Amino acid sequence: MPAQPITPAYPIDKSSAVNIDFNGDEYLLRWDGDWRETPDLTSFPHVDNATVTLIPQSERVKELWATSQVLAYGADSHIRILDSCGDKFSVCKVAINDRQRQLLQGEFSILRHLSSKDLPVVRIHQEPLADEEGIFGFRMERLSNIDIGVAAEYIPEVAKAFEEVHLTGVVHYDISPSNIMLNQNGKVTIIDFGRAGYIGQEVPSIKAVGKPKEKEIYSVESDNISLERVNGIFLRKGRFN
Repeated sequence: MPAQPITPAYPIDKSSAVNIDFNGDEYLLRWDGDWRETPDLTSFPHVDNATVTLIPQSERVKELWATSQVLAYGADSHIRILDSCGDKFSVCKVAINDRQRQLLQGEFSILRHLSSKDLPVVRIHQEPLADEEGIFGFRMERLSNIDIGVAAEYIPEVAKAFEEVHLTGVVHYDISPSNIMLNQNGKVTIIDFGRAGYIGQEVPSIKAVGKPKEKEIYSVESDNISLERVNGIFLRKGRFN
């Protein structure tokens, strides 16, 4: 498999960097210059004008990486798909550092709480992915994206889904079109509870969006404001004007 980024570009000192998956191993790629221009990975691990460093992994992490492929990535985790799976939980959400582990541990706890109430949230395997340092991920069902061309049809169902989540005391805190998907039965399913928390609690700094000037409290109102923005995107079929 070709080398694949598993993080967005981020700064290290005065350099830019990304983490790379290559042949089941993780590498740190660093370069000087524009962070928006990732070096050519065609001949990886040989990369012009960049340094490549192997990142040690636990045996359990190595085992997962050797039997799965990268599906997507973001700032808080990356997604892998198992090469073979004996149940419906073939998608893995995986952390690669302490910050991401902390977020995924919290997300796993909240999803177990919500799943026990049969709510329209992503279904997860009840056993987390863990090594000697603790939870580094979890397995979940495979979902599909909502076609933005018909997304407006789902607005009432989306609103009801978040209302049900709020009634359990949980605030999502990161509502976006990409976090609203469909399950195998075509039903709206909410994902990505990595920044979620419980109504009335203070938002931890690790979960805060941006750099708030004052402490933030988890509230339904903040979710509703975000949901209004998403509804607008759905109504405009993804157009921003």
